[in-house]
Amino acid sequence: MATYRKRGGKWYCEVKKKGIRTRKTFTRKYDAQKWAAEVEILIENDKYYKVKRTALTFEQAIDRYAEEVSVKKKGGKKEAQRFKVVKKFEWLMVLDIGMVEGCHIKRFRDERLKKVKPATVNRDLNLLSNVFTIAIQEWSIPVNNPVLLVSRPKIPPRPLKDRRRISKDDEARIAEACSRSSNIYLEPAFKFALETAMRRGELISLLWSDVFTESRRLLVRDSKSGEPRVIPLTKRAVEILSGLPHHESGLVFPFVSGNALTMAFRRACADAKSLDGTKGEPVTGVRFHDTRHEATSRLFSKNLIAQEVKVITGHKTDKMLAEYTDILDEVIEKLDYET
Repeated sequence: MATYRKRGGKWYCEVKKKGIRTRKTFTRKYDAQKWAAEVEILIENDKYYKVKRTALTFEQAIDRYAEEVSVKKKGGKKEAQRFKVVKKFEWLMVLDIGMVEGCHIKRFRDERLKKVKPATVNRDLNLLSNVFTIAIQEWSIPVNNPVLLVSRPKIPPRPLKDRRRISKDDEARIAEACSRSSNIYLEPAFKFALETAMRRGELISLLWSDVFTESRRLLVRDSKSGEPRVIPLTKRAVEILSGLPHHESGLVFPFVSGNALTMAFRRACADAKSLDGTKGEPVTGVRFHDTRHEATSRLFSKNLIAQEVKVITGHKTDKMLAEYTDILDEVIEKLDYET
């Protein structure tokens, strides 16, 4: 419970809750009420520590996190890039980590939203929250996690115009354009992605030693979740593999990088012809990552249940799986079916 007293033009606020007692002085009552609400939330969740200076600036905490934590993570390079952006907020970096409050994180959030999308800001906040969590749990620094006090920006739903399937017509046109690419692996990579729902990174890191065509399985060692998984192969997937030359690197799809695959695919979509062989309109609105969406939707059209689809795609939850699925066409067909 919080109590407020005004003396000499200042507001004195005291919070007492679950045996914890803390107080602070403010110029405005509104600020005192806001601080009290934040403290009570932290106390209620057993995450409150008496705020004090730690002789460690927020920037120094970030640097330590990068050196001790990020370097051990698969996404360490991406975190380093994100920290580079965060460090541009000098007013936040110079603060003692123990003095960073919800109002500071809110200001950071609002300033970032002026330049980037909500999803990017949420990823920024997730990383900053991790820094505070590690400081508390691993470094034994008595600080609060102010990120927990700030509401996250809502991510708008993907526009309907962007929620398109890769039609059979699109597939044929893109495949034909890929076959004209100077990279002989582009067409089979596109077709194989549609058969397996594999991510781009999983495709370009796949080794022949992890492919078992006789038992129609392959092993994904380097997945986004960090956990390996075994993917069952369709007959068409096996046929695609059997037609591939073996590269000296041992890679099934030896692209220089994921970006190289993406750029080659974009060029193919832009150069797509009509099915009659004449120059038609380019295939627009299709990204290579959309092959994963399309492949996932097609798995459901084969009457696989969600648990079986997750084994193939590697999704952890039904919610994550639903974001990669569009089966409205199949549902409409069932609605029109007459017994």
